[in-house]
Amino acid sequence: MNITSVSGSPGKYKADFVPTRPGIYNFRIYGTMRNADNSTLNVDLEYSCGPGAYGCVLDIADYQFPDVLPDIKTVYSTALEAKTAADNALKSKASDATTMTVFALTQLLVVVLALLF
Repeated sequence: MNITSVSGSPGKYKADFVPTRPGIYNFRIYGTMRNADNSTLNVDLEYSCGPGAYGCVLDIADYQFPDVLPDIKTVYSTALEAKTAADNALKSKASDATTMTVFALTQLLVVVLALLF
């Protein structure tokens, strides 16, 4: 995750991200920062959500209105099932088309043979 300075706010930094699951998150920020005078500062900080700190990640469904949207895993699973069903239907139709073609060619052959004999 990239940490960037906040424009117009010296000494403030941000790292944008979107948690995908509700729960308790702990963050560790570590590395080396270069100060304006080119000196360096080693950083190793840990933060946890909770009282007196930042808020823990809540379930987004509690805040959706008017409809609660399904989570991405449900959407993906449903889409995969639909794709599989569509693929199977296409294979079945292709098989039916092949059978009908063979049947039609057989009937044509019977008619041709009947006309010849």
